Amino acid sequence: QAPPSFEDLREQVLDPVTAYQITHILEGVVTHGTARIAASINKPLAGKTGTTNDYIDALFLGYSPDLVVGVWVGYDQPKTLGPNESGGRVAAPIFANFMRNALASKPALPFRIPPGVRLVEIDSETGELPTPSTTRRVIEAYRPGTEPGVNLEDTNTSLFSSGGLFSPVNETDTNIQTSQTVNIPEVDPEYDEEGNLIPVASPPEDETIEEGPY
Repeated sequence: QAPPSFEDLREQVLDPVTAYQITHILEGVVTHGTARIAASINKPLAGKTGTTNDYIDALFLGYSPDLVVGVWVGYDQPKTLGPNESGGRVAAPIFANFMRNALASKPALPFRIPPGVRLVEIDSETGELPTPSTTRRVIEAYRPGTEPGVNLEDTNTSLFSSGGLFSPVNETDTNIQTSQTVNIPEVDPEYDEEGNLIPVASPPEDETIEEGPY
């Protein structure tokens, strides 16, 4: 007997493409950012570290495709946790330990990519498509028509009209591509405590890029 079918009456509060783009960015915090300690779990995770002034509060809010966890470290009577006691150093390890146990028996399911997302390999320093001189490549998620190499003046769809940047994606639009096959990035970007991309200078030709200890 087939399982019962239930109508989903929940209100959509965010465009699926926008939601995935945010998740894609926050996955980077775990894979090569301030919460990379959680990457050792080898499960798809995303999240954001947080640290208040004078290291009074250390936070990490993270999630897997079906579990959300928030960690706060601080005193009931606010006072500093100590020098350099940041969210990535104090809260992220607690998150990682919890998720390691909570997801131990769960499969490593990736975050679902909704229709209307294009994954494009770019040069992390220029934000444009890679060239022969590119030394650092990353994959970013774009809404069709906004990715590098596309002339917005030549597109027939306005970013502010149906199917545009701030409008829900029409899943029946045959011009929308769900994803692109891209190469795995050679080197991932790194982010500082505030989530800003740390620029990396191009190394001399006789040097190779090496990932630092995590």
